Amino acid sequence: MLVDEIEKFSALSEPDIRGVIIALENVVQKKLAEGKIVRFEQLGTLYPSLSSDPSDTEDGVTSANIKNVRVNYRPGKRIIDAMRNVTKKRV
Repeated sequence: MLVDEIEKFSALSEPDIRGVIIALENVVQKKLAEGKIVRFEQLGTLYPSLSSDPSDTEDGVTSANIKNVRVNYRPGKRIIDAMRNVTKKRV
């Protein structure tokens, strides 16, 4: 479990870590719902995107045009470097 792993690297207790993760989830949800980019220093970036049907006029653009809403992730440099340096083996 993620909480157990974090606890090994932290002076925080399990309930404190759980509280921080829940707060982080809430903040991320709020910011993405507002259409904002969420930047984690070394971890990377989360950002919302959507796809929609086209419209010939500006007035024709409504929420009904939206087909799909997604959350995209762009990893930070440390994550990219870690993935490059993993030991690769056949399983």
